[in-house]
Amino acid sequence: MFIYLIIISLLAITAISFNLPAKRVSIIAAALNLLIGIQLCFFNDLAQSSVELMGLASLKDEGEFFKMGLAITSSNMGLIILTLLVTLAVFVIPELADKDAKFQTICSWLISLGCLLAFAAQDVIFFYAFHELALIPTFLMLGRYGKRAKESTAWKMMIYLAFGSLVLLAGILLLVIKAGAVSFSGLAASVAAESINYHDQVWIAGLLLLGFGTLISLFPFHSWAPHTYANSPTATSMLHAGVLKKFGLLGLWQIGIAFVPQGMAYWTPTLCVLLLGNIIFMGLVTINQRKIDDMLAHSSVMHMGYLFLALVVLIYNPSSQLAYQGFMILMVAHGLSTALLFGLSDVIKRRTGTFHFEDLGGLGKSMPKLCLLFAIATMAALGLPSLGNFTGEFLIFFSAFDTYRSSGEWTMLTTTTVISLWGIVISATYGLRSFRAVFQGASNTYLTQRMESQSIKDIKFSAWIVSIILIIALFILGISPQLFIQHFAS
Repeated sequence: MFIYLIIISLLAITAISFNLPAKRVSIIAAALNLLIGIQLCFFNDLAQSSVELMGLASLKDEGEFFKMGLAITSSNMGLIILTLLVTLAVFVIPELADKDAKFQTICSWLISLGCLLAFAAQDVIFFYAFHELALIPTFLMLGRYGKRAKESTAWKMMIYLAFGSLVLLAGILLLVIKAGAVSFSGLAASVAAESINYHDQVWIAGLLLLGFGTLISLFPFHSWAPHTYANSPTATSMLHAGVLKKFGLLGLWQIGIAFVPQGMAYWTPTLCVLLLGNIIFMGLVTINQRKIDDMLAHSSVMHMGYLFLALVVLIYNPSSQLAYQGFMILMVAHGLSTALLFGLSDVIKRRTGTFHFEDLGGLGKSMPKLCLLFAIATMAALGLPSLGNFTGEFLIFFSAFDTYRSSGEWTMLTTTTVISLWGIVISATYGLRSFRAVFQGASNTYLTQRMESQSIKDIKFSAWIVSIILIIALFILGISPQLFIQHFAS
């Protein structure tokens, strides 16, 4: 049934190209895709084995076909469902002008389709290629519809991501050459046969870490990300920060830790230091932001540090189910909360005309529904218990200390984990302060004058419903994570 997700996406793009109503077509197609995704999720047994859903002969060499395999597995299904949920939210929550709707919806569909294909790809070449496919419309959206300094921001993003992609390609090609395989199953067999020596693993892991790290905004290769998310159209920010960035995290686990574990272990001390840059340094920078979009953009980069911490635990203890489950849950929960916050911030901007904290205040009275949604999404991002982000972060921290308890040795991982705990305090500081500045207290002069000239309407009913769907998913991840673990993270 995975092929239906691709067909429906392509049909939606075709229909929009022929000037059918872009928003209506996109909502119907995205909702249908989500229903199919739920079918794949809850009515297929993915725990026993991966199911190859599509194989296309693409190259012929000495009588053997090189196939593009797309499969649904327990390790990628969560990200596929995340993609489908955020895609639906992208077409409902942000408001588009009619003249921009056609181009922006087509680009959004291409980003979504690239994410789906990348997550489902079963060999490293197509895994890489589909991610690059999704980056092209991201660049076009930023360069054409960016909010501030769109051209310079687009070029900065392109330079950083082109550098990261080229380094990553070098690492993938070196891995393929040394292992003599391109599929994940073939690479696994090669690793089992110990065909890649330690020296080669170190080089491959270094290239993968630098390449994937740049794409995921690992400190200090992160500076492109906050500007990109803050200045991109809302749909692009939701898809890139919420979904596409998970490509690099999945890649480091699925390729780096799985196929060059000794090489990744060599770079672990470096990764421990850099992830603290994400959590502590970027957290302090986030506190200093004075606009909603800038705050959300920087906080998204900050929270990548917790996912890097999960990867470090898996390097130290590859059999840690707690770290793996926390990693999978937090990827999905971070994507949902980040995308929702970006979408809701777009509603605030269109209703009030500003992102500045100093111009807002007291919106809870005139926009109570939006206030409730933003409060829950903010609490999720901060790691409040009963929401998915808390469950993921808790499992990651617990797995790190469990690794220390099992080994009895105080390692760099333990030190990194203790320092990382301060990120919780930092997150609470900027999150609660920003919520108070926007929704509580008295309205500032700018907002008071705007309310005198025109009424400020609450969030639309359709956007309210879709936001509730994302919030329900966050509560399920937080209250009953075993449902997720049973289907996606076994």
